[in-house]
Amino acid sequence: MRVIGLDLGSRRTKAVLLIDGVLHERAVFDSWNLAKETVSAWVYKRSADAIGATGYGRRLAATTFNAAVITEIAAFARGASLLAPNARMLVDIGGQDAKIIRLDENGNAADFEMNDRCAAGTGKFFELLSRTLGMPLEELPAKALSAAKAFPISSTCAVFAESEIIGRLAEGADAGALALGVFRSVAERLTTMISRVGFTAPAILVGGGANVALAAELAQPHGEPFGLPDDGSYFGAVGVALHAASMTSPVRKDLPIPRPSFHDRDVLS
Repeated sequence: MRVIGLDLGSRRTKAVLLIDGVLHERAVFDSWNLAKETVSAWVYKRSADAIGATGYGRRLAATTFNAAVITEIAAFARGASLLAPNARMLVDIGGQDAKIIRLDENGNAADFEMNDRCAAGTGKFFELLSRTLGMPLEELPAKALSAAKAFPISSTCAVFAESEIIGRLAEGADAGALALGVFRSVAERLTTMISRVGFTAPAILVGGGANVALAAELAQPHGEPFGLPDDGSYFGAVGVALHAASMTSPVRKDLPIPRPSFHDRDVLS
C-alpha cells in the first residue's frame, strides 16, 4: 500500500511516502501557500492509495486531495510509534509554535502543552538569531557549543530579544556566547512547559528547530539526554500517513496534475 503523509506547517511542508508501512521517500517544500503547485505535483506523481494531512494547512490539503486529517498532536504521537517507538516524550520545535507531548506506554498522547502565542521558543526565534548574527541557521548550534559561557538573554519576547542581541553585539559580545544564551533561554522556557505535563524519559527533540545545542541545554535540568532522531522533521507527516493508511481514504485522481514551473524541476527529478 502506497500512502502519502503531508505535514503542512507554518514555515515548511514536509511530505513522506510510505510503502507497506515503511518510510520510502521524504521531501521538504515551502509552506502550502507558497508551494501548492509543487506539493500537488509531487503528490500526484506518486499515485498513492491514500493521503493524510496535518498542520496549519491541513484543511486546504484535505479539500485538494480528499485527505484524511488529524491534529498535529495525534500525528506526532503516531509518527513516534514508527520512528521512535521507545520514546515517552516529544519536544517539537516548529516554525511558529512549540509542543510538548507526553506519551503513555502504548505510544498515545497522554498529555500535551503548546506555545503558539509567541515566537520565543520556536524556529522563528532561531531564524531571527541567524539573521541578527549574520550566519547561516545551520551553523548556530556549533557556534553556541564552542562558546566558553553563555551570554544571558533577559528578554522573553523574540522581538525584544533581537534588539537586545543587536545591542550586545555593538558592545562587542561574542556571537557564540549570544547564540548559547538564546538556546539556554529557549530551553528554560521549554522546561517550564515540560514541568506542566511531567517529564518522562526517553525524551526526544524533533521539528525544524531541533539541534544539538538545544538538546544539550534541555538535558541539564532533567538529568537525561534528549535524543535527536534523523527523521525528526517528519514525525507529523509519518504519523498522518499511518492514520490515512488505517482509514484507506480514496485519493482524488480526477484532478489535473499541475504543470511544474522551472523552479520545481529539481524537486521532481
